[in-house]
Amino acid sequence: MSQEHLEDVARQTGFIQRKHKVRIDDFLRMLLYSELDSGEVSLNDHCCDLQIHHGLRVSKQAMDKKFGEKSVDFIRRLLEDHLNKQFVQHIDLEIFSHFTSVKIKDSVRWQLPANLGECYPGSGGAASVGGLHTQFEFDLLSGKVSELQIHNALHQDWADARQTIDNVEKGSLILRDLGYFDKKVFAEIMSRDAYFLSRLKPKSLLYVLKNGKKEKLCLESVYKQLQNNKLGYMEIEVFLDKEAITPVRLVVEPIPEEEFARRMRKAGREATKKKRVLSKKYKSYARLSLYITNISQTWVPIGHIRSLYRLRWQIELRFKAFKSHCKLAKIKKMKKHRMECYLFAKLLHIMLNWQIATNFFGIIWQNRGKTMSILKFFKTIEACKQLQKNALKNITQMKDYLLTLYKTASEKLLAEKKKNKLSMEEIFNINIL
Repeated sequence: MSQEHLEDVARQTGFIQRKHKVRIDDFLRMLLYSELDSGEVSLNDHCCDLQIHHGLRVSKQAMDKKFGEKSVDFIRRLLEDHLNKQFVQHIDLEIFSHFTSVKIKDSVRWQLPANLGECYPGSGGAASVGGLHTQFEFDLLSGKVSELQIHNALHQDWADARQTIDNVEKGSLILRDLGYFDKKVFAEIMSRDAYFLSRLKPKSLLYVLKNGKKEKLCLESVYKQLQNNKLGYMEIEVFLDKEAITPVRLVVEPIPEEEFARRMRKAGREATKKKRVLSKKYKSYARLSLYITNISQTWVPIGHIRSLYRLRWQIELRFKAFKSHCKLAKIKKMKKHRMECYLFAKLLHIMLNWQIATNFFGIIWQNRGKTMSILKFFKTIEACKQLQKNALKNITQMKDYLLTLYKTASEKLLAEKKKNKLSMEEIFNINIL
């Protein structure tokens, strides 16, 4: 971001209307590269930062006034501008040759101090009265972030799926978890000539065609059929509801006994807490891995559905990196506008480095057939935050910084193969044709 662009956005948002002691870029760098996270930093810490690094004497009262509605608008606008002007390294993979994009979406919630509960209500109860809910979606092929929205903690994933259906593009593959499960959304995705792959939500009714009539699918019968025929998986043509015209694929796999026992223990604890009894139908559901999709069998055969869905976990790795290494969820008691300044500044910092990470990821894959670990990358970025800050001074320093970072990434930040799990390289190299 050039100084001219910063000043232009600052004027448009009203962040600057006259000459200030604190320059725009100094204020922004103070937020982006503070050595303390927003769970610890005080107004006095900011004053010390400006005096030590920039020779500026600013009082706590003056600093407090810097965090207002216009400063929030300024930083949020910079974030929006960045998301609209992403330059990324697209990866061409045979496994995804039929899709224009592979959109992975998920959300994360975190608690806020009680004084912010009126602005950002939480779920209450044992949780905080204040909370934030971030919706995040990106394209696995290009790395481009297609959605980054902030809501209060009461915002639900299934409602978000309905509200954002117009963003689904023709030819795109949508990968989401069960929180977004909605049959109406799946039907709308199909009507837009796009594709979805999802696990099946418990208690969901599906229908099969028998003797020209639609009947409810019985999972107990499906499980018995798998057992009796000793099948590793099977596929059934099903309908999402009784009125549906177009069928979809239901892919069924029995799970190992230890995984079934783990599921039942977890479900048992939840049932006890809510004073419910686990039904026989749920026990049949818990014995199976169930996926529904409208992807053609000739494009992705039955044996590759589960592996393809596993790529959805990439977004959870990114959330883990954001929360653990970028300390996104650490917020102490403060006024609303200051909290929002910190939040959007952190997201801007993450997205700036996301662009670097995405391009490195693509280059390393194309050149070496290896995948870079997002967790390792963001951990390294946070460890050398001041180096990045210094590199912003001129283009030569930035080139040197990026070259050093790339060499480190290609040698030291590669993803490691997990025992008994397919690596991303193995999934990417699956030939589905």
